[in-house]
Amino acid sequence: MKRTLGNTSIIMKRVSVVLMVCVISLFQVINAQTGGQDRREIRGLVTDGNGEPMPGVTVVVKGTLNGVITGPDGDFTIQVRNSDQKLVFTSVGMKTVEKDILGQTTIDVVMTEDIIGLDEVVVTGYMTQKKADLTGSVFVIDKKDLETPSASNVMVSLQGKVPGVYITTTGNPAENVSIEIRGRTSTTSTAPLLVIDGLPTNANLREVNPMDIESIQILKDAASASIYGSRAASGVILITTKQGKAGTLAVNYQGSVGINQYIRKPDLLNTEQYGQTIWQAYVNKGAGFDPNGQTQLFEYDWDYVDGIPVLNGMTTVEWLNAAHTLKASDTDWFDLITRTGMNQNHQLTVSNATDKARQLFSLNYFLNEGAQINTFLERVSARVNSSYDLIGGRLKIGENIG
Repeated sequence: MKRTLGNTSIIMKRVSVVLMVCVISLFQVINAQTGGQDRREIRGLVTDGNGEPMPGVTVVVKGTLNGVITGPDGDFTIQVRNSDQKLVFTSVGMKTVEKDILGQTTIDVVMTEDIIGLDEVVVTGYMTQKKADLTGSVFVIDKKDLETPSASNVMVSLQGKVPGVYITTTGNPAENVSIEIRGRTSTTSTAPLLVIDGLPTNANLREVNPMDIESIQILKDAASASIYGSRAASGVILITTKQGKAGTLAVNYQGSVGINQYIRKPDLLNTEQYGQTIWQAYVNKGAGFDPNGQTQLFEYDWDYVDGIPVLNGMTTVEWLNAAHTLKASDTDWFDLITRTGMNQNHQLTVSNATDKARQLFSLNYFLNEGAQINTFLERVSARVNSSYDLIGGRLKIGENIG
């Protein structure tokens, strides 16, 4: 009877193992089927603008690390999930392309060249030329970097953005800016030459309204000396102001308002706390120091056991000088010399242009009050730019007045 029960238990154990194996296999089959249903294959061809296949193009599912590279014939095959939405195609010198893949199994892509600004026209001295034709070191400022209405000096908004140009500021609301191109060349190195609309000037950049500037080019190498002479030894900053653009009469207003204040102020001692600090300094120094100073009088006794003075009371003197003209007070001097300053910038621009005439008028008011009292910059500026084509475009006359 015992042998029968033993055989039965062995059989039950074997049956249990078989069932567990079957269940695990069933789960694996279900998972495999589910995974297969969740994934699909996408094929495609990548060509350039001339219809030529593009090998080596990176094809990546957007937001993932799942990607492949196109073959010698520009073809690709990639496994994606049904929840994936886009494929991203990238290649050096070509514009990035994104394609929707929801519900698709075949995708063909045509990639175009990315010129990267090589056709951009650059002002260099007394002429203009394409950026691709430049042989010297010229940096063209992006217009987006000029759209900082809270800065009175346009170079403040370019700080840290122009390679080889070192811009330092003092934090003063007047924003005096120090500019060095490719570092200090000698102990007598001068500031870069400033040229506004083709006219060399000694003006401070804070006098130029940043909202009137159309473009900025910086000539950084010695070749600029061939145009402007020895004045260009430390580089040249070329500024072109805005002109009227063809179309109907346009009236534009831009404005901004902000504040300047200290985010954190130091927590200063009041008169009583200051007196306690003086007393502690007296205790730390020893009996050779008289604690009675200019602002506090201390009443204390000596603890003859430990030899340490004990403070009984403290009185703040009423007058700080013998003439009784300077009264003692509990004053937070840091709070008195700081404030919440107002920052305002308002610009009104009126422009118009035809095929033969261009006019622009702008009026700007700028106020920058510092967080410290009696520090500010207030500027009112106006500009009139106009030009006219005469004699069938053979003669151009006009003026740029600021």
